[in-house]
Amino acid sequence: MVSSSPHRGALAEEYSATRCRIHEKAHKYFFFQRLPQKEKNKFFGATDALWNTNIDESAYSDGIKNAPGSYLLLCYGFLQALYVQQDAVTTLSKALGIDWKAESDSKLIHIRDIRDRLCGHPALRDRSHKVSSAIIIRHEISETGFAGAIYYDDGFKKVTVDVPEFLRINQEQLLVQMTKIEAAMDEKERDFRKKQSEKRFAGCFEGSFTYLRQRLICDLQDDARRIQAEIHSRKIIEVLHGLQDGLRSEGFADRADSSTFRTAVYGINLLRDIISSSDTSCDAQDRFDLLYVGVDKYLDEIIRDTCELDEALSAPIQ
Repeated sequence: MVSSSPHRGALAEEYSATRCRIHEKAHKYFFFQRLPQKEKNKFFGATDALWNTNIDESAYSDGIKNAPGSYLLLCYGFLQALYVQQDAVTTLSKALGIDWKAESDSKLIHIRDIRDRLCGHPALRDRSHKVSSAIIIRHEISETGFAGAIYYDDGFKKVTVDVPEFLRINQEQLLVQMTKIEAAMDEKERDFRKKQSEKRFAGCFEGSFTYLRQRLICDLQDDARRIQAEIHSRKIIEVLHGLQDGLRSEGFADRADSSTFRTAVYGINLLRDIISSSDTSCDAQDRFDLLYVGVDKYLDEIIRDTCELDEALSAPIQ
């Protein structure tokens, strides 16, 4: 069996760090948040699978030492974890338009063949197209690996799984492709941000919007100001609806349909109800003023959030 080495430790760290970055960028990058739900589920399922199947040499060896009753589960589980990692990288590659799959790598296909032969009963795998069944040999399970016996119709073959070496090969080969995946993710996000930065969402608040907000407040007993406030309220709602449509068209429906927007529009409509009524009493004025303060607060929040989104979309890829 192959023992641990400084090179193996550095490889494991680089593999783990790259895996973490891919997972974080998938959740942080705007491009991937905007994917159609079906594609999004597949992409995030793959990043989560890659994240959840992180293993190291000690995970296997400690299990063998501390849970002797779980020997076979550990052996099968180790092979399956490598298999899932390969499938996850294949899925991510396909989603990003990269022509690659684990079966195309001669070193990875060897791991896949052994996994299928040892775990399948019967199994049909590799270029031989020969049906087989297999067992993991209990008395050859150790802290560094295990052996299996594969039975064909016309013969028998013994295979050895060197856990540290299988792990090294899997990480080494996948790391090359994961580096390409991360670069492709960066490029797609960079292109999206460049395109989006050319049309700022917060541009709708420039010009007369501040004036519209200021003149929304009025003395209900002043007929001219009531008419002006009603006109301004309609224009403010038009701006908000236009912003919501723009956000939805660019894949930010969650922001467009947020409670902040709904509350702001609802509050403005309540102001309009008071304006259009014949009630000009002090109580009506107090209700109007109180509503206005709340609406103005929500408008501030919408403007702030929209400006922060614009800033994030124009920020360079780290």
